[in-house]
Amino acid sequence: LLSHNIFSALKLLLTLSLTISGILILVAAKKSHLLGIAIIFFLVFRNRKYLIYFLGFIVLSGCILYFSNLTPSKYKEAINSKGSIPLRAENYFFGLHVINSNPIWGLGFNANLDPHFTDYKITFSKYLSKEQYQEYIRTLNTFENIVLTYFVEWGSLFSFTYFGGLLYMITRSAKKIWSQPRGNTAGWLVVSVIIGFSIMSFTFDTLRFPNLNWIFHSLLGLMVNLSNHSHLSPRLKTS
Repeated sequence: LLSHNIFSALKLLLTLSLTISGILILVAAKKSHLLGIAIIFFLVFRNRKYLIYFLGFIVLSGCILYFSNLTPSKYKEAINSKGSIPLRAENYFFGLHVINSNPIWGLGFNANLDPHFTDYKITFSKYLSKEQYQEYIRTLNTFENIVLTYFVEWGSLFSFTYFGGLLYMITRSAKKIWSQPRGNTAGWLVVSVIIGFSIMSFTFDTLRFPNLNWIFHSLLGLMVNLSNHSHLSPRLKTS
């Protein structure tokens, strides 16, 4: 929107929105929030006219880190924290163990996983006990990876169909959007958000939450619709 010829008040509002978003990403100091920076990189290398916004983000980052005593320490703590790594790694081994018990139809949504601990041997016993991990799964009921979660709960028949369909739509739409004139950035904005969402889904059960599920599939429908227009209308490009 900032690249189009719009009136000054709206451009100022959009600039402030980007600035506030950048501040929130930095101050939160969460690993997953850094996906926003990855999206900025994606846009910059796709179209160099976004470079000024990226440089502005770098300057803003430097100022926040220089004048804030708390933010750098939060980043250090997030980087050095290894508590969640064994748990998330264990999720893959336990998830595969559960999948083997019912690979076709799955266990169903929010199924009880306690019976599957009977013959399960903990992989990272050096960092956590089997009882600790079982309590973690019983409390949070999460594998922190939507692909693994869907294979466990919905089985391979549904999962291969669903993720195969997603991959087909995203790949086909991306090819069509790539062939459009460089000035048509609407499609790439949607694709970048979908890519960021997909990456986040490898560390979070995104699609199990109704609001995130709705947003993702709405964006997916928008992407498919945009890719069907070889030349986007001015109304589409600025709305």
